[in-house]
Amino acid sequence: MVDSLFLATLLGALQAILLNIGKGLQKTAIGNKEIVTKRQRRINQFLWVLGTMLIILSTFVLMQAEMFGYLSVISSMTGVGIISVVLFSYFFLKEQIGRNELVGICLIIIGTFTVPLFSSTNPGGSMDTWGVTFYSLFLIILCVGLAIYAFKSGKRFFGVIFGTISGIAGGLSVIFQYTAMQFGPTGDLFADIWIIVSTFPAVLYFILFAVGGVLEFLLTQYAFTNGKAIEVVPANQSFFIIIPIAGGTIIFAEPFNFIQLIGLIAILIGVILCTAFKNH
Repeated sequence: MVDSLFLATLLGALQAILLNIGKGLQKTAIGNKEIVTKRQRRINQFLWVLGTMLIILSTFVLMQAEMFGYLSVISSMTGVGIISVVLFSYFFLKEQIGRNELVGICLIIIGTFTVPLFSSTNPGGSMDTWGVTFYSLFLIILCVGLAIYAFKSGKRFFGVIFGTISGIAGGLSVIFQYTAMQFGPTGDLFADIWIIVSTFPAVLYFILFAVGGVLEFLLTQYAFTNGKAIEVVPANQSFFIIIPIAGGTIIFAEPFNFIQLIGLIAILIGVILCTAFKNH
């Protein structure tokens, strides 16, 4: 089981890096509005396609990681993805790394090592499908309530609220994909995929996973329309981490101790420091 924990941690970190670098490449391609030549246009198209391919690849890596269990450990690796974006921005986009980012990187590294290091060798109990249902419904109702408040209050805290909602959507997407993977735990990724696509509940959860991913993207873009990136990004990334970890404990009975909680808090503070003070 120790080997499984190590592989889940390693693949979770790789998935987070691929996902965030992919998003960074897409953002770079879309953000280059001053296109003068066909060559520049083709470069942007190539960057966008490459980013999309990395995001798709990250989905398969995540599926492989989820075969080992440890949803809380896998989700905590999201912080590694944030570090990869900061380093990518520094080396390739020539953006400066400030004191806040350096402190944030250190906190993420500490938290990222703490969560798996003090994780139980037990990846969790059996899946509670009713738990998935009630957990999802609770979060959906919470999101509707937050959205209503955002509009009725004259779009006060709009960026924070819709950043939170988009993060919840992304977190639920991870929960749904993890749930779908529980229907085919053979240890062979492609065999598991075949079992999943031939099982109705698993197909349903995979559809919900796709819907959650699309909603996370659209809601994040919508949050940017009336909110600042300094509000949207930290809220989005924080809840993208929290929702799967809480779901792993509530739905799949994964152990999560006090030391891991401290590690999670360090990751969240690090994420906020790395994202809230950058020019997005």
